[in-house]
Amino acid sequence: KNLQELRDNLIERLKGDKLGQYNFQLSPNFLRNLESTLKRFNGFAETGIDCDFLRGDIYSEKQWTYAPDNDKPNKCMYPLHEGGPFYCVILAASILDTKGGALVNVHQQPIRKDGTVIQGLYAVGNAASPISGDAYWSGGATLGSAMVSGYTAGLHASLYRRKVVAKL
Repeated sequence: KNLQELRDNLIERLKGDKLGQYNFQLSPNFLRNLESTLKRFNGFAETGIDCDFLRGDIYSEKQWTYAPDNDKPNKCMYPLHEGGPFYCVILAASILDTKGGALVNVHQQPIRKDGTVIQGLYAVGNAASPISGDAYWSGGATLGSAMVSGYTAGLHASLYRRKVVAKL
């Protein structure tokens, strides 16, 4: 598919909202912008300098890019054939998980508005403020943070219990 066909297919796909609740539309400038972006990217690929995303500037990008047939100066980029075929994926906002909860300290103890800790209570995983802030690293990342924060809370709870029992 060329860029015109891609645009036409996208328009039809966006009409597929059977309930009519989203009213998604492509910008009237979509095709012109896409053609301009393709031309810009291909220029970067030819010169080897990516002025937008700096692809190939980091050693690890070069280290993990295997492109023996790429005769361009930046092995992380290669010009796209302007005739296609082109494919796309429609990305849209969605709700993946709660990704938030109580503000916690390094021991996973919830913190009140006045800054004091709620002793004996812990919040981990998606029930706590995320270690990634506003970012969403990738699918499964919240599982890793849940395991680490759960382990951290468990260690602290064990120490906290020992102190409480010792005082009795």
